[in-house]
Amino acid sequence: WVNANIATTDPERSPWPPQNLSPDTIIEKGPYRIAVIGVVSIETPIATIASHVEGLEFRSAAESIRNILPEVLEQKPDFVIVDAHVDGTPDPLPEQGSTVINASIGSEMGEILALPENVLKHVDLLLTAHSHKSFIAYQGDVTVVQSLSAGREITEIPLVHDGTRLRVDRENIRKH
Repeated sequence: WVNANIATTDPERSPWPPQNLSPDTIIEKGPYRIAVIGVVSIETPIATIASHVEGLEFRSAAESIRNILPEVLEQKPDFVIVDAHVDGTPDPLPEQGSTVINASIGSEMGEILALPENVLKHVDLLLTAHSHKSFIAYQGDVTVVQSLSAGREITEIPLVHDGTRLRVDRENIRKH
């Protein structure tokens, strides 16, 4: 489990964070180090059974990313993914299978994409959820991908090394 924006409001809650939860992780794949930062919606307390989140605080996803990113970058990743179960869809919402470039994206996802350039330039891929809409959008160098819920769709996102850095191969993203 990877999550950077849940905290406890109950010091007696034991244990917090749970042993299998960290704000980020590094996945080593061949010679590459891929960082993953996880965040969830601040709407979680009203979108789930209250007793499941009692004693927990859901902080701003954007602020949590901004706060954790320096620590993540110290681990020298080649690629950074933000896995965000947050609300927000591009405007206009692309038709199934199409893509929006430099879309206007609102809600929490828009807050993440509005992070200062010195922060956002380190995020390569934003995987989103929560709205249950399928889309691919590009905001500058950041690729934003959301697949349908309940495993009804999987998005294949190939990465390539362009001689300088690891990046999303935008020409070959496929939804299945």
